[in-house]
Amino acid sequence: SGSCWMDWLYTGPNGPSFCKDKNKSEGIISMLNVYRDEARETAGHDIDIYFKGMFTDDEKDDLAKKLPPNVFLEGKNSPEVKDISTMLYSVYPVRGILNPLQVIRTMSRSSGTPERYIIDFWASYSRAHERIGTIARLVDIVEENLADPPGENKGDVMLALKKLCIKWAGAEYSELLFRTFLELDSAVRESRPELRGLSTLYWGVSARQVTRPLVFAPKMLKPAEEKYFLPYVFNVSEDEARNDYMDIHGGDRVIQVNAVQELVSKLHGISSSLERIKNAPEQEFLADMAKALRLYACVLRTCGNFNDAQIIRNRQRELDGPVHRPDKTPTWTGDKDLQEFNAIMRDELDNTQEMIELLESGGMDLICTAKPPFPEDTFILGPDLIIQLRAKRKTMLAHWTDIEGYLTTPFK
Repeated sequence: SGSCWMDWLYTGPNGPSFCKDKNKSEGIISMLNVYRDEARETAGHDIDIYFKGMFTDDEKDDLAKKLPPNVFLEGKNSPEVKDISTMLYSVYPVRGILNPLQVIRTMSRSSGTPERYIIDFWASYSRAHERIGTIARLVDIVEENLADPPGENKGDVMLALKKLCIKWAGAEYSELLFRTFLELDSAVRESRPELRGLSTLYWGVSARQVTRPLVFAPKMLKPAEEKYFLPYVFNVSEDEARNDYMDIHGGDRVIQVNAVQELVSKLHGISSSLERIKNAPEQEFLADMAKALRLYACVLRTCGNFNDAQIIRNRQRELDGPVHRPDKTPTWTGDKDLQEFNAIMRDELDNTQEMIELLESGGMDLICTAKPPFPEDTFILGPDLIIQLRAKRKTMLAHWTDIEGYLTTPFK
């Protein structure tokens, strides 16, 4: 979020009065020197430090002039650094998903200079971390490809992936696992343009779409029905947090209707392929990954349903008024938006039930939840996630017909 008196702090330049008139870079340089000196004392040798922050170009220029040895500011004096991680950042709050092809592909691109890698196992805002088993598999891939680097051409990368699949699935299922990993990599990459802007962290967790009930008129919820999710929604306005599903951190965020369906379908197919593998050397890991992919599909499906529901709600400005008798003109079909909204509610109800069943069958370790002594907050779901999902399901059923106070049902 920035450092003392820097121009791009979220709330504008501020900090302790005693350092207001000091050079802005001094505090950051002092902090970096502490990190460097303590790391040298602990490790017994110098280390490289890479950092970035919310700095203006002028602030970056000033910092770059004063950096100690072996300290690098992103975009200024830093050499190429390659990021390697599991998929936790992009699929949060789900753990246990790894795209081996992406890791191998990254390690195959040689710059001709000593390679530097950043390997990250923490979720956004450091609320949770990747599963130890998934970390271990990632480290194995890194070590193997450092010892025997793949070439840069596609054939070399595919060969490295095939070797990994033989190791993980055994000879009988190695080809199936190889095709499955190709499908996973393709599904993730091809979905990016259509789902640009969708964040399972911000939509699913900090807007609490995962646990809040999807209803037509959320203003009709009772305080007891809101208390387990509304306080955690990231919003300065309680009314906006309550009534606008797609107010994401103060701005409207929507994607095309039904945009998540293709990726959800592909994830189910990938999970099914992993579930066909039996008695593999890495059987437990692959089975857990199949379940994690199904959980991720549930979270995506939730985000898609709330997106599509809010688009309908945005068309229905009558929601701003009181409940009233809808049009009495006979109709075989009723209001089109009513029919579509009911279909979305039904899909989300089924999706919630599917997520409950996955969590009850061992899936709780595959999703990031608060652990004592750290409580649930905006960026991490509660440890009673299953109970909250049951409350979501119960509240949705209790308010299922609220929509009929605004839109016309079919009758003749």
